[in-house]
Amino acid sequence: MDCDLAARLGRAPTDGEAAAYRATRAARKATGEPRAKRRRPAPAAEPAPAPAPAAAPEPAPAPEPAPPPAAAPEPPPPPPTTTTADQQGPTTLVLFYAYRPTKASDRETTKAVAACHAAMQKRGVTGRLRIAREGYNATITSTYEGARAFCDDLATIDAATFDGSVDFKFVDHLPSSHLMKGAKCWKVEEIVTYGITEEDAPLHKGASHLSPQQFHEALEDPSAVVIDVRNANETLIGRFDPPGGAEYIDPRMRRSTEFPEWVRRNKAKLEGKKILMYCTGGVRCERASAFLTQEGIRPHGQLEGGIHRYLETYKEEGGHWVGKNYVFDRRFAHGADKHDVVSRCGACFEPWDRYQAGAKCPSCSMEVLVCRACQRAKKASPKCHLCT
Repeated sequence: MDCDLAARLGRAPTDGEAAAYRATRAARKATGEPRAKRRRPAPAAEPAPAPAPAAAPEPAPAPEPAPPPAAAPEPPPPPPTTTTADQQGPTTLVLFYAYRPTKASDRETTKAVAACHAAMQKRGVTGRLRIAREGYNATITSTYEGARAFCDDLATIDAATFDGSVDFKFVDHLPSSHLMKGAKCWKVEEIVTYGITEEDAPLHKGASHLSPQQFHEALEDPSAVVIDVRNANETLIGRFDPPGGAEYIDPRMRRSTEFPEWVRRNKAKLEGKKILMYCTGGVRCERASAFLTQEGIRPHGQLEGGIHRYLETYKEEGGHWVGKNYVFDRRFAHGADKHDVVSRCGACFEPWDRYQAGAKCPSCSMEVLVCRACQRAKKASPKCHLCT
């Protein structure tokens, strides 16, 4: 019994604890009171499991790089604008020649010189106008309106010649620097100086006029020859060169007065040939082709409107033309949009095609090519290619 008490107390009971325990049990037994059940202590509640540590949040995925900004759309092309002549350039160049249907008298020619000079002054025309009994030859400049007004005036001055058939070659919108200085209108014996008479080369015996397209096709004939009727300083910077086509002939003249003698020396080479002829604007071929016919050599045809009209027709690539066309105005020369330089400076032999230095051959006084570098270096004028 004491063992039960000891078990309850977890130690040995004292004598007093034991006596009290026994008395209590005896009293309960005497009265029949049931023994109180011993309550077992409730099992300790299992500690709640510690909350699982919060999972570390997964790192947010790296943001994808922003796509490059879309290229800005190309702006639409600007609408075409209307450009006035003054914005492009105020100067108009006019080239023309005209042979009279019949020769004028000296008095009529003198009167025409005075009337043309007055019209030039009135219309603000500058440049050169040669007037002979046989006709007119001009390189002039003015404004767009002034140039056309002057050409209209010519029909009043000489209606028989300027009857609507004359080929006026207008080059508009050139810069002010291309305006020619002074107005010169004077009387001459020939509008192109060949030193020959009407009887030596009657114009009605001249060659047929071939359009630029017809001339282009004729140049492709390998049995043909093509005579350049210009001077040697002009032929140096540009000429016709049809691949596999007509044979090119350069008379190598310093001036037009040498042409008749050249023809007489080369008749054997020219006889029986299909002869083509050309010059800058057409006027030199008129008398030259007539002279050939008079000498017994009938040309096949001459280029109508000269190199000027041909390059207008074959403006971009130049057709069968290579280099530049020498001109007698402030442009000095012009060519196709795409062209090569076919000549060289006479001093340093670098490619060059512009006669701007005013240099002359010390032996014959023909114009020679000198580039800007040699001009600045004040190099002596070289001899021309005919004198070297």
